Amino acid sequence: YSLGLGILEIARVVPTVTHLSELAADLLRALASRTGATVFLSVRQDTAALCIGRFLTDSPVQVRWWDVGGTRPMNCGAAPRLLLAHAPPDEQERTIAAGLTRFTPHSELDPDRLRADLATIRERGWILAVDDVFVGLSALAVPVFDSAGTFVGAISIAGLSAQLAAPPEGASGPDRDPPLLGALQQTARNLSRRIRG
Repeated sequence: YSLGLGILEIARVVPTVTHLSELAADLLRALASRTGATVFLSVRQDTAALCIGRFLTDSPVQVRWWDVGGTRPMNCGAAPRLLLAHAPPDEQERTIAAGLTRFTPHSELDPDRLRADLATIRERGWILAVDDVFVGLSALAVPVFDSAGTFVGAISIAGLSAQLAAPPEGASGPDRDPPLLGALQQTARNLSRRIRG
């Protein structure tokens, strides 16, 4: 056995990933504590989503579906789809052509509907994925940008659908925001400021 050229590609990504996860750690721990949800930090790696940080809480329901260093297909889950939405169009098409994965009956397998969803995610600036990785669990994700406004990764929270997908008290209509969106967006803004600094 010998190391191939692929090790150089992996090594090139490691300093950036380590720096981002170190900058984010205390912010994401605080977000997990504040929301009671599991928090993930992820980046795009080729045609998959790579988890570079996971922060659990003392909540009786802890989402452990994605380990640090683990990858997920890009068509299932909030963070993977957000990562795909911010990929260049040619990379989106390469990912779609590589095949779409089904975890539940709610996983998106139609390329045209997925493309439309990706456009909506970019325009809206967040995604709520309900029951598409595990039935009964949902995830909410927002982007993180660097000082040049370049997309660098995703912060997401995951938990019971009743916790993440239920409308805030007194809210109604299809355009209502998820109840924990504000806390997630503030954390992303704080991390972006750190990256700029």
